[in-house]
Amino acid sequence: MRLNLVTIKSITVHSNANGQYNYSLLKYLLGDGIFTVDGDKWRQQRKVSSYEFSTKILRDFSSVVFRKNVAKLANILSEAANSNEIIDIQDLFMKSTLDSTFKVAFGVELDSMCGSNVEGKEFAAAFDDSSAAILFRYVDIFWKIKRFLNIGSEATPKKSIKVVDNFVYKLIHNKIEQMRNSKDDSSIKKEDILSRFLQVSDTDPTYLRDIILNFIIAGKDTTATALSWFIYMLCKHPDVQETVAQEVKEQLT
Repeated sequence: MRLNLVTIKSITVHSNANGQYNYSLLKYLLGDGIFTVDGDKWRQQRKVSSYEFSTKILRDFSSVVFRKNVAKLANILSEAANSNEIIDIQDLFMKSTLDSTFKVAFGVELDSMCGSNVEGKEFAAAFDDSSAAILFRYVDIFWKIKRFLNIGSEATPKKSIKVVDNFVYKLIHNKIEQMRNSKDDSSIKKEDILSRFLQVSDTDPTYLRDIILNFIIAGKDTTATALSWFIYMLCKHPDVQETVAQEVKEQLT
């Protein structure tokens, strides 16, 4: 099982005291997001996020998005089972949760599961590469020297984060323009997180980029890893598989 940035942070950090050490490691990818900052910045983001994530509009939108992607995931698994194809279940879960969190965050279909969006595919790969490289800093005492020389494990993050930033900033600027043009149009739905934040806060692209990337990394790896572990435990305990299947059927009927 792969670890992720949220797991590392939960082990090394208590409360909202992220500390300068964690900030120095994570800022290149997560910026001044809720997982890296302290004090007033943390409290401000926590307050706004708590309110927005509790709204009925966002809850309903999230439910629709996750149900749609679960159906797509089920179809892929069904086809693989029928053809006796071996698949990497955790990789598939990672793509599914990324698609879902990205849609909820930006209101845009990434479709990394099927790879129909070329830019989305490049973003997904760059996001995973940069996350892994940043995580490696926790065990690499020479990462600052490598970063300065742009060698080894530190040669990857710069390129990957540039791909991530280019894609994210493009979406943010497009959304800001869309919101301005549709200011008086009540028919335009503002359900995604980016649209919600644009309605209640400033339009600083860097601020929005940091908040949303932190949301994506919180929702993607944690959910996918939990699902992977769940499947692993089912395989280890086949006696409970039928019970789980029956509970799922009851919930769907």
